Amino acid sequence: MFEQFGIHQGTAEVLILACIAVAACGVVLMLFWKYIAAGLVAVFCLYTFAQHIPEQPAKEVAKAVAPVETVIVSDAKKLLIDPKDDFMHDCLSIADYNKEQCEEHWKDRQSEEFQIKHGKDEQWVTNR
Repeated sequence: MFEQFGIHQGTAEVLILACIAVAACGVVLMLFWKYIAAGLVAVFCLYTFAQHIPEQPAKEVAKAVAPVETVIVSDAKKLLIDPKDDFMHDCLSIADYNKEQCEEHWKDRQSEEFQIKHGKDEQWVTNR
């Protein structure tokens, strides 16, 4: 039928399907154009705000300030604690041992076997 007008059958089918597709898109656009427009505006706004780079405040020029040195002087005798006294204090206050038992534990700590296993006990600095 279309061959009289010089159009092949395959071309006519493609034209008919294209017209149906354009008509369907037109109906959708006509029925939902408000929603589509609102969506496009929302996407535009979202994209615009996502690309926003806040202005950096002007950096203030740092004024040269002389460093202040503070020296805290304290009694050195308070800082140095005898390890045995510290151990005895902890042993008596934390554990339920008496003085003789704590002395026995201290002797065990000073043995060669303990020092080889755990390292030599040295005097330390604490802030008490």
